[in-house]
Amino acid sequence: MIAATNRELKEMIDAGQFREDLYFRLNVFPIDSVPLRKRIEDVPLLARYFLHRACLKFNKPGVRIPPAQLDVLTRYPWPGNIRELENVIERQVIVTQDQRLSFDDLLLVEPLSRHTAFNETSHDSSELPDHLLTEQALCHQQRCNALKALKAANGKVSGAGGAAELLGMKPTTLTSRLRKWGIDPRQYRRRQRKSTSANDAFD
Repeated sequence: MIAATNRELKEMIDAGQFREDLYFRLNVFPIDSVPLRKRIEDVPLLARYFLHRACLKFNKPGVRIPPAQLDVLTRYPWPGNIRELENVIERQVIVTQDQRLSFDDLLLVEPLSRHTAFNETSHDSSELPDHLLTEQALCHQQRCNALKALKAANGKVSGAGGAAELLGMKPTTLTSRLRKWGIDPRQYRRRQRKSTSANDAFD
């Protein structure tokens, strides 16, 4: 049996939030896994692996990551660790219109999660990140992300490859926000090519 957690179980035991007997049953051979941001040299290798899997999954052979874009990936702190890297690679493979992936948008808008993560249930102010976004700045960030997703999805909101899927939210939630911001998704629809090729299935 392999068990994983991002919590401090010993502290949870002291707080009465985790069973001590279960901890000792699981704690046979503990392995501490350092976050991806502390082993950034692994990013290029992992990125190529996830790219290979995504290309097979979505039938997009020949897609590659230019060296300059690998550098972008190594400059991002990956607060979501390997799972976030996999999702970013897969998302870009879905929306790409050519053979080269671009990740420049990762560094354009500074998300809250790029700073030190903290437990929302914690009351220790020392665990808070050094920089927090105001409500206004967070709203601006969400709007920018929505616009980028709409552009990448060719104005499509719902369904496979839609902006809602790229943002990881429900289509109804995104539609509600777009109405609130006065954004018409149709403005981001590019003129379609008259083609019935397999690649058009992602439009």
